[in-house]
Amino acid sequence: MRVSGWWCAVCGATLDISTSFPWRCPNSTDIDRHHVLSIVQSEAVARAVDDPNPFIVHDADLAWAAHADANGLDEAARRLLVAELDDAVRSVAGVGFVVTPFGRSDALSDALGFTGRGGVWVKDETRGVGGSQKARHLFTILLHLLAAERLGQLTERPPLAIASCGNAA
Repeated sequence: MRVSGWWCAVCGATLDISTSFPWRCPNSTDIDRHHVLSIVQSEAVARAVDDPNPFIVHDADLAWAAHADANGLDEAARRLLVAELDDAVRSVAGVGFVVTPFGRSDALSDALGFTGRGGVWVKDETRGVGGSQKARHLFTILLHLLAAERLGQLTERPPLAIASCGNAA
């Protein structure tokens, strides 16, 4: 599904996907901070993409990409941005983002006595930075910020700090 905007589950406010930095509902205040923006999806986008990087494979499903597209950053430019950023991650972490395998573990299923129709299914995310939900989330935020910078919507890089579950990045 193509992302078309944001909707506040508390007050019903909507934001078009072209809105930069949709981190907070416009009706949220310091006193009433419980507004939650949810992604609004529109028409289905059928496409097959053969690439190991999930941010390229799922471009049509990601809010950062829909925002960039709505503001004039075409698919080729988005792919280049993903590749550049993934290369930077790979240079630090030794591995980049890849689609992780998912399938039935015959050995575990047999050991636990499951039949062929059931069993234990495993998503093996041990060999990449993509195994971290936090890494994937931060990567999409960084993609949004870099796309906004390339589109001229972000002209100065302010200090950025992210705190999550007791960890800081």
